[in-house]
Amino acid sequence: MAMFLLLLIIGLTGLLAFILGPIKVLRNIISLIGAIGGLLYFVFKIRPGQAYALNIKIYNVHFGTGMSALSIFFGIILLGLFLIFLIASFHEDNDGAYYMFSFFSLLGALGVLFAKDLISFFFFFETMSLFSFLIVLKGNGETSHRSAFKYVMWSAFGAYAFLLGTFLKVNYTHSVMITDISYLGGNIKLWILILLLTPFMVKTALMPFHLWAPGAYTDSKDTYTVFLSGGLSKIGVFGYFIALFNVFSQIAVLYPWLLKVFAYIGAITASLAGIYAFMQDDAKKLLAYSSISQLGYVAVGFGVYSHFSVVAALFHALGHAVFESLLFLVVAGVYYRTKTHDLRKMGGLIKKMPLSFIGLLFGIIATSGIPPTIGFPSKWLLYEAIILKNDLFLVSLVFFASITAFLYSYKLIHSIFLGKLHKEHEHIKEAPFGYGFGIVVLLIPLFVLGTNPGIVVKPIDYIVRFYLKPDLAYNLTNMTTPLGHVNFPAIGITMTLLFTLSFIIYLIFGKSYRAAQEDNYTATEWIDKDFGLHYGGEFYGFMRKAFGKPLTWSFEKILNACLKVVSFLGEIARGFYMGDARVYLFYIILFFAIIVYIMGGKL
Repeated sequence: MAMFLLLLIIGLTGLLAFILGPIKVLRNIISLIGAIGGLLYFVFKIRPGQAYALNIKIYNVHFGTGMSALSIFFGIILLGLFLIFLIASFHEDNDGAYYMFSFFSLLGALGVLFAKDLISFFFFFETMSLFSFLIVLKGNGETSHRSAFKYVMWSAFGAYAFLLGTFLKVNYTHSVMITDISYLGGNIKLWILILLLTPFMVKTALMPFHLWAPGAYTDSKDTYTVFLSGGLSKIGVFGYFIALFNVFSQIAVLYPWLLKVFAYIGAITASLAGIYAFMQDDAKKLLAYSSISQLGYVAVGFGVYSHFSVVAALFHALGHAVFESLLFLVVAGVYYRTKTHDLRKMGGLIKKMPLSFIGLLFGIIATSGIPPTIGFPSKWLLYEAIILKNDLFLVSLVFFASITAFLYSYKLIHSIFLGKLHKEHEHIKEAPFGYGFGIVVLLIPLFVLGTNPGIVVKPIDYIVRFYLKPDLAYNLTNMTTPLGHVNFPAIGITMTLLFTLSFIIYLIFGKSYRAAQEDNYTATEWIDKDFGLHYGGEFYGFMRKAFGKPLTWSFEKILNACLKVVSFLGEIARGFYMGDARVYLFYIILFFAIIVYIMGGKL
């Protein structure tokens, strides 16, 4: 019953937040108590192995809920990030409905983690999607309605695929429970697996199912994007694991090519999304593509399908929750002060917002997979696993994706915090407490788990070794694979010392000349002090010129072209309908005449 009590706490808190909507202080206090209470209850009361079954005898249907170590792993991520988002959201102008939708989206996500049958899984998954759609609809962007429509359409596509997969599974196994289908004959099990995987690929924005994500992440409220990207996307990762290990445990034996395709889709997603990221001038859209790119690494880990590649995938999912949430939170705080997401209208904020700068700095270091941050252990493990597969092209794609991460990370930090301070930002201050609190909290696991990965690898290994033969040796601070060994604190200290030494050398021997912008004696006209001239004004513009049209290609344009063809054919078909009953009668007679002719004159 502990699971139901937790859902009850979350649901009642959402309803109370809605009822108390006009009373802002009381609403915030109740929301905070509910979020903290839910997190504490989950940590101290929920244990693996807890289960509850419900039998409906009319249709002889069995529903079940239960907790596994995997559910607890993702549950802590969801509840922790929700609390961070909630505290920051108190600085925004939100109503009671917003908080009710937020709590109900959390309720749906937790319900997915508890579900042991496909019907309950579908119900909670769609509950999560519905209320997150409503929040995107209430977003602060001019295109929020369009983005929300895309989101709900892609969610519906995934939902119908899941329902069809559930129908086939029930038809062939006579059970709605999440059980193995590897024993089924023929290729029906392959189609069931693909259909059940589809909504999870949509939720993690794996290409080409990513078209909803840039708009939804950009147009939703800034603080909610922290939870939408860092938290709710993990339900897709959870779904990967359930589909590939609980539903189809023999996939590596029966369909190894499918795993390879899945790994390549992940690598292509990581690479292409990285390219689109460094081409963006909107900070949130850049981070949206960054989020898509980083989740591509997770798909690669599942596709490689070795013990420590799956460990790396789950570790990177946690890392993504930490550093991507941190980046979105910093950008939310910057927007709170500057009222813009446009990177071309920012710059020079390092002295005005030092804590936000530190958060963004280490967030992009983790995104790039550099020690001593949480991004390094997972990427190191993933590279090791791919190399052991002897797939040079896959290694090259993933390595290229890492290069794009450096590019868009540098653009983000330079455009916001370096360069020239704009005149209208000369008097702004650091982001308020709610943002600063989240930044500090997220920096803790970013460093602690980057230097002591064994804290997380141990429970992840406990989950994965039940399905795959373990080939990873580790302790709190070290890891050993068949290819190599790493001491994470040692490499972290080494990188820190090298950076510090380089900075000291620069301070002592570096020569620079600070010139005022008006000091332009070679120019042909006078330039205003606030005229944007620094590099952030047209970041990577030379790449747009060098690559030209290929950078304008996108899955969305291909899909729109297909829609235009369908629309054109529809217009032609509509021409046959004249609105005259005599014409319709003629069509009916013609139809029957053709049928009679085909059947040789016999009906």
